[in-house]
Amino acid sequence: METALFTRWPSGKIPEAWLKPNLSESFWDAAFKTLPVEDYIRAMLEHKTILDPTVFIDKNGSTNPARSQAARVRTTAHWEIDKRFTKLALDRGVPVCTGTDTDKEKFVQQEIKTLVHDCGFSPMQAIVSATKHDAMALGIDDRTGTIQPGKIANLVILSANPAENIDNLDKVALVIKNGRMFNAK
Repeated sequence: METALFTRWPSGKIPEAWLKPNLSESFWDAAFKTLPVEDYIRAMLEHKTILDPTVFIDKNGSTNPARSQAARVRTTAHWEIDKRFTKLALDRGVPVCTGTDTDKEKFVQQEIKTLVHDCGFSPMQAIVSATKHDAMALGIDDRTGTIQPGKIANLVILSANPAENIDNLDKVALVIKNGRMFNAK
């Protein structure tokens, strides 16, 4: 489930008031409160839904100078609602995974960083989203996603602790994939 659908509820289009550039955080906080987000959260918990917000796509699209001003403003509306809903889902216990709508290199790392820098996740919450919750979303959490005896040990070894600073995700020293080691350099 992607959070962009909230900006289209219930009229089928983004409200006109949301389509202005440079709206304040307090404006977006108030706009978010007008949406039936608690109903969505309740349904997600009841049906054991995992949220795949892909927040980096909207964050990046909202500032991309190659897009028209109108497209950036529409995407900003999505981004502002997305990041609030993603944080609310985390706070209410909805599992959040890290997905992608692109083949862009390092997208998942950018998504993890966006969860931390913009959506209120701790570094460890974002790492769990990218490992355990991704495996749950794919239905393979019995084989991978956490480090446990009997599970596949595909690992990324970093030279600095991402729990201290999520930007340390870029400091890859070694990759272990299907039992084979790959030097990052």
